[in-house]
Amino acid sequence: MTEVLANYLIRRIEKPGQSWPLDDERDAHKTVLKWAAFRESDKDALRKIADWESDRDYRVDSLAERISDAYASMLFGEDVRATPGKPADADRLNALIAGPAGQDDAGFNAELQGGEAICSSEGEVWWRLYGNRAVSDHPLIEFHSREVVVPHFIGHRLVAAAFVSEFLGPDTSDAGNEKRTVWRHFEIHTTGRVENRLYRGTKDRIGQRVDLTQHVETEDLEEVWDHELPGMLCGRIPNKLGRDRRLGLSDYRNIEDYLLDLNETVTIGKENAKLTLKKRIVVPESSLKARSRPQTVDMGDGTRQVVEPRPAFDASEDVFVDTGGLDGDLGSSESGPYKVLEYSFDAEALIAYKADLVSSALSRAGIMPQFVGATAGAEGTADTGVALRVRLLPTTSAAKGKSRYWDAAIPQMLLLAQLLDSLPVESGGFGVEWAAAGEAPTVGRTDPLPTDQTELAARHVALYGADLESLQTALQDLHPDWTDDQVKEEVALIEAARPAPMTFTDLPTDPNDEPSEGETEPGSIDEPPA
Repeated sequence: MTEVLANYLIRRIEKPGQSWPLDDERDAHKTVLKWAAFRESDKDALRKIADWESDRDYRVDSLAERISDAYASMLFGEDVRATPGKPADADRLNALIAGPAGQDDAGFNAELQGGEAICSSEGEVWWRLYGNRAVSDHPLIEFHSREVVVPHFIGHRLVAAAFVSEFLGPDTSDAGNEKRTVWRHFEIHTTGRVENRLYRGTKDRIGQRVDLTQHVETEDLEEVWDHELPGMLCGRIPNKLGRDRRLGLSDYRNIEDYLLDLNETVTIGKENAKLTLKKRIVVPESSLKARSRPQTVDMGDGTRQVVEPRPAFDASEDVFVDTGGLDGDLGSSESGPYKVLEYSFDAEALIAYKADLVSSALSRAGIMPQFVGATAGAEGTADTGVALRVRLLPTTSAAKGKSRYWDAAIPQMLLLAQLLDSLPVESGGFGVEWAAAGEAPTVGRTDPLPTDQTELAARHVALYGADLESLQTALQDLHPDWTDDQVKEEVALIEAARPAPMTFTDLPTDPNDEPSEGETEPGSIDEPPA
């Protein structure tokens, strides 16, 4: 069945005269590239989107990039906490998450943060699990843009997906040629199976399928790998889903116009500042000619040419020489033969308009200004933890909506990574022994908002004092990064430091209260009844 599902996708790829991107993927490809341009502050791409004049400078504000980075930091600014199904597998799971040793790679946690930045901006992100023993002793998980993925859905269910890698031909002297050779490697995933195919085409055409050995990047790959694991070694994580559930919705979707208006405002502000702050003067040509006698300049070919000497001006000033009929008008001015040009603009209005654009864009993207550093007017405030959480509720609610897809996908990714790690080497795995490779780990994320430690401690004091929680529970919540042994050790230290409870025999006595001779102590068996 899996081979049949792969063939559905292969038929789309190998359609006669098939273009790249695929004909039925062109709209999605175009949409993803547009949102990626905003996230990367790509000036050239955004200039085209805004239909900006080619001979006029264009400035780009980084607000879009900061929105995606803010959501990425909210969800994965702190490392995820992964607990294996069996405690004996803790070291092996940590090795999977840590990434290749001795390489410039921050591991799975860094990949998660980069993946959410793509997901927020483009509307979705794709993950892929693979093994390459040349670079790592464990399976690797990477995240990719939809730009390099060709999915195949049946209804709304993903049944196959191809990850595409491009390699240019050897002729680098003609990099801009539309007909230059482009090699494309399609890594096609279905449940329990991966198929590799190589095509030789051009920039906009897939071309013909060729043998994997024809390119150095694919010569060592197997054409078919039946790993037989329970699932595809890839998947999709959407940001939000709309009517067409086959393509996620970007956080930029509702603020595209605001972002373009913000870029235009920044550009106009720069132009107005230059016009206003730079000195300008108009001088008549006649005033320059009378300064000195003509001179000759060596032209470099053995000849000399007569040139009129011109005075030098400071580089910070713009000097315009009038060669027309304004000499008379300029000369009759009260200021003499020169005119100074002065410009002015209402900077405060422009700043206020820019601030309104930023505020409107952020609110429509569901993120509060504090998360992108836009806190003008709020400096110096010291809100309580409760007040801060209430004010940031819209953003935390949006983050919770995003996290549902991640919280469902991450354990599945790590489960498949465990299974691939334990798979025998001859079957394409790494041959690592696990106590319970088939048990999915439990994964937790850190609260995105800073914790008010004073409020947290006061809450636990009240709960412990009312016998509503134990000392161990309070310590576990106050120190989530502690192990069980550390918590138990701290409980023992606290109990040992407490003074021993007083008993009746420990109470001080007054010698004057001792009974006299012949009397008995109150409460003794010899005391006569009252």
